[in-house]
Amino acid sequence: MGKPVTVDDILEEILRREGGYVDDPNDLGGATNYGITIATLAAYKGREVTKAEVKILTRDEAKEIYRKNYVAPFLNHSGDVRLLHLLVDSGVQHGVGRVSTWLSELQTPDPDVLYRSILRKRLQFYGEIITSRPLNAKFAKGWMKRVSEFVL
Repeated sequence: MGKPVTVDDILEEILRREGGYVDDPNDLGGATNYGITIATLAAYKGREVTKAEVKILTRDEAKEIYRKNYVAPFLNHSGDVRLLHLLVDSGVQHGVGRVSTWLSELQTPDPDVLYRSILRKRLQFYGEIITSRPLNAKFAKGWMKRVSEFVL
């Protein structure tokens, strides 16, 4: 697939990167499916959920969660689909709150400057979370592969 051109394309790319069900004991997110953590699914459903429920999460439900939790907060940047894609992917990996803070610190309307600055902040954050929790080094190769998809 080429560069995303719609929100649905962005969501398909997120699902491709996130993959299916995983329950890695070294991953602080715990059990995930399509990248949706047990905590995110519980918040979405408004109740506690089990690993079994995470395991049977459908693609459509995952897309709905991503649209609501990770796309909607950044729709004010929808005029630049490339930037929107980066923001959504960053929010998925680092949290929408953190990415929103990064945006507020940048204080520029220029989408190219925002794009490069968010990429830089992602790389810095990876370094911080690997340094502060060496077990995260296990995930570094995948993280670098993921972020490299956004390098211009």
